[in-house]
Amino acid sequence: MHNGEVAYASNAGKLNGLAPEAYIQPQDSLLDNGYLKINQQTKKEYTKAGHTVDRWFFSGGTKVTVLPDCIRLTASANSPIYFAQLLEETLGSGVYTMAILLKNASRGALLASNEGHNTYYANKIFSDIGEDLKLVTATFEVPKNNTLKRAYVRIDEASADLAAFKLEPGPYFTGWPVWNYALELARCQRDQIEFVHPVTNISTTSNRYGVIGGGTPMSATRASILCSTPVQIRTVPVMSFSGKFVLRAGSASASKGIPVANIASGTNAASNGINIMCDVSTDTPLTIGAYYELWYLPNNDGNSLLANANL
Repeated sequence: MHNGEVAYASNAGKLNGLAPEAYIQPQDSLLDNGYLKINQQTKKEYTKAGHTVDRWFFSGGTKVTVLPDCIRLTASANSPIYFAQLLEETLGSGVYTMAILLKNASRGALLASNEGHNTYYANKIFSDIGEDLKLVTATFEVPKNNTLKRAYVRIDEASADLAAFKLEPGPYFTGWPVWNYALELARCQRDQIEFVHPVTNISTTSNRYGVIGGGTPMSATRASILCSTPVQIRTVPVMSFSGKFVLRAGSASASKGIPVANIASGTNAASNGINIMCDVSTDTPLTIGAYYELWYLPNNDGNSLLANANL
């Protein structure tokens, strides 16, 4: 099996007495973070509809809970929960296969649709899944002149524990690919960059302790700060922060820096998307023409700086 096509051996002797299935290697998934382990927001529970673990979002239901070996999807009394990923690239017509690993599920469905989710190509119902992980697969066809953009699971009642999700081309489930943390993190960082970890207060993108980026003022209380990213980000991100950040000028110590009031939505500052220009505002006047560095101050307040460009 390669890219959805079955490759048959022309000479049975070439298989060394093994069944052809022994030579089938798992295809890569068309989804990011299929093992659901990249969680840059570091939350243990998501109760507001929207993005959760990297590249996945939910709607309806009650909450998504991050557990050590899976995530728990909880429906509400009146509404099922939908857990979905919007594909980075729109896929065209053809045959595809989805697969999930889950347990403790009363009833739900495995779904695939176009971007407007008004055309469904897959609707595989499952029920009565117990305490052991079970594989559920769905093979479906996207007709000519149609597109595939969403893959998701629906839990109709109570809750279910989801451990993995895969989408691949072709009519067969070829197995689970080897999980590569560094590769999956890089893929997810194209949508969300974690500049400062909210628990450890350690910079994740800079070798210089505490420094996030640098730039000059646009006005007396606003500065454009250029922040380098480890990978190419897909689109313009929205910045969010909490904790203690300062703008430091010259040789002044970070503790004497000007407190940051807000870090606003950034824009791509380079055509390759490697840098993000942040709009940093203060309540204390800045010196026009001076060069400032954006620092975070080590503390116990949960410093966090995220650039979110989730699709």
